[in-house]
Amino acid sequence: MFSMSCYSDVRYHFLSAATDNDLNKWHPDSQELCYYPGTDIVSNQAERVFKEIFSYIAPEKELAHALMNHALKKRVAFCIENRVDGTRGYYDYRFNVLAIRSSLSFYQKVAIVIHELRHVVQVGRGFRQSLDYSMNEMVRMTYAVEADVQAYSVYFAWRLKEKGRPELWDELLNFDRYRDIAIVFERTMMQSGDEIYSLKQAFIQWYASPWRRANYHQGCCMSYLDSLDESHLIESFEVLPETYFDQLCILPDGRNYGCHKTTAIKLSD
Repeated sequence: MFSMSCYSDVRYHFLSAATDNDLNKWHPDSQELCYYPGTDIVSNQAERVFKEIFSYIAPEKELAHALMNHALKKRVAFCIENRVDGTRGYYDYRFNVLAIRSSLSFYQKVAIVIHELRHVVQVGRGFRQSLDYSMNEMVRMTYAVEADVQAYSVYFAWRLKEKGRPELWDELLNFDRYRDIAIVFERTMMQSGDEIYSLKQAFIQWYASPWRRANYHQGCCMSYLDSLDESHLIESFEVLPETYFDQLCILPDGRNYGCHKTTAIKLSD
């Protein structure tokens, strides 16, 4: 598992894909910090925070429903946590926990929840870290899932803006290390009016940042090497199947915006 102090991340586990449903192992105060949507529980801080977020994104019915429906089926716990490493948010699929930092502004929280909900969908489709493949291939997978998540988040914010809620879009433009992706999406949409093409260009733009590639490369490699040490295994040199990414960039309506056909997805450095 690794953690990065950037925008947000999925917490990768190379040794086990199993889910541990005991949230007390995740955090001893989980009853106060976590909320399961749709359940009857005593009101806590997490319930209040996440209900407000869900209410804000609800007008984008197609995209919000798809994300939330998947999370509900997976019984994802929505939690609040202030980690000492400064992480703003993450999805930890070992404990099936989506967590955000309580000190963030409301629209920062919204942005990260959408980001992490897309990770939940990805993990459900099998996009998990594995020691069965080489470290370089796992870096390549990390880049691809992060590029898709960011492109999808921009798409979601754009659709909300079109429905009269521009605040999330404006917030994405405030993320220094990621605003270029939103700018490219907007420019392409204004020129082409084509959502699919614009999503693909946003995906490709993720790779344009040396900072993003270096940051995720370091985190993935550290986690991979730590897991090799823990498991006493020898590094694999297997490559991902040629069709591995075919189902990564599927939209709720079934359209595939074609990220698997880009040259960017072949990068691992």
